[in-house]
Amino acid sequence: MSLQLRLTLAYALVLTLVLLGAGATAYTLFVRDLSADFEDDLERLAGAYAAEAVARTPVMLRPLPPAPIPEEIADPSVYLFTADGRLLQAIGGYEDLVELPALLVAEALQGEVVSFSLQTKETRPLWQAIFSLRPVPHIRKAVIYPIATASADFQIEYLLVVSATDLATMRVLQRLRQTVLVWLGLGSLMALLAGFWMARWVSRPLQEIAETARSIEQGELHKRIPRSTGQDEIARLKQSLNAMLERLEALVEAQSRFTADAAHDLRTPLAVLKGDLEITLRRERSAAEYREALERMRLEVGRLIRLAEDLLTLARLESGLCNPFTPFHLDQALETILPALVRAAQQKGLSLHCQIPPQVAIHGDAGLVARAVANLLANAIAHTEKGAVGVSAEIWEDRVRIRVWDSGPGVPPTLRQQIFERFSKGERSQGAGLGLSIVAQVARLHQGGVWVEDREGGGAVFLLELPKGILGLRQAQDEGMALD
Repeated sequence: MSLQLRLTLAYALVLTLVLLGAGATAYTLFVRDLSADFEDDLERLAGAYAAEAVARTPVMLRPLPPAPIPEEIADPSVYLFTADGRLLQAIGGYEDLVELPALLVAEALQGEVVSFSLQTKETRPLWQAIFSLRPVPHIRKAVIYPIATASADFQIEYLLVVSATDLATMRVLQRLRQTVLVWLGLGSLMALLAGFWMARWVSRPLQEIAETARSIEQGELHKRIPRSTGQDEIARLKQSLNAMLERLEALVEAQSRFTADAAHDLRTPLAVLKGDLEITLRRERSAAEYREALERMRLEVGRLIRLAEDLLTLARLESGLCNPFTPFHLDQALETILPALVRAAQQKGLSLHCQIPPQVAIHGDAGLVARAVANLLANAIAHTEKGAVGVSAEIWEDRVRIRVWDSGPGVPPTLRQQIFERFSKGERSQGAGLGLSIVAQVARLHQGGVWVEDREGGGAVFLLELPKGILGLRQAQDEGMALD
């Protein structure tokens, strides 16, 4: 059974039960109230018969004139009993009472008017009375009216019983029963229609999600769930799922590019190694030739190691794996990477300028931030033939902005977004094209950003923004303040 059908039937069942309960409650209340009114009418009628009976000597029943509205109390029967329950006289055409129950007689002898019902063959349970197509049956009602006479020292000497059927009540209940049945049928039909519409409205987003999932399963990764207007739970669910699908599509595309580019970049150093080995092994060579071949192999092996390390770093960053974020001072984090970069700059005849104020603190992974700055400086050194490179930092509002600049040829505007992608390399780049993509992933992991601009006087400026950490840590330590 489909979800739409289950929702439709559930809604229709609930509404039908509500209508059924309302109808049964209204019917029950009407029966109770109308029965109480009819018993009051019977009591007044019994009082009138009693007054006429005691006006004669001996006490004797006498028919009364017809009521102004005869349908109110139809076919009354009047009985006169002695105090001990012996029948003396009966008038009327409904002879259904032969003796009185002893308990009712005892209660009436206390001076109270007692009401009770005369069970008939047509009497049915309430639920049958409401929903049966047969005419509405009605229980014949009766009252016991005690009569005290002066001859008996005003002690109860007679019991007068009046029984009748209330035709007006029967007609009201018949109309009420018909109304309840009609509205129950209409309400059930309306409940089915409304339930179908609501179930269709609720299940439509699920069908759209299922159809989109089937399309994606068949390879259509660009498919998205149709957006909904508004900001309800379903609209937010669609937005979240679409964002997840976009992320999955980007990951699949990145994986495809990664596989292709990694195969290409790994193939080149492996081919060089294989070629050097084959050439070296073709004949006997001198020690100098062997040394030269081994040196070339060492360089290619180092290139493979760096490529593997960069790939592992990228995989680690994309999966969100890093050390817990803590506040740290930037100049201290760069102490381990600057000496090697200074030597690399000096080998190319470049000068490296470092301007990191001691109060600059960052909240994040110190190792990853140092790796990102090192990649930016290494990229600046690789693309600068003469002049200088440098790194500086400043606090910009609630962020720390790190600037890495060079005096090289700069970055063309058309490549400023592309260079942060995997395996994206410039024309003169000798690396694998992973350094700047690692920087971009470090910035993303720290909820920061990285971009490149032109430098005044020539060259490029890479700007890396990261969240600011605790300030004043070093100053407090220098002043001897105790910090935990």
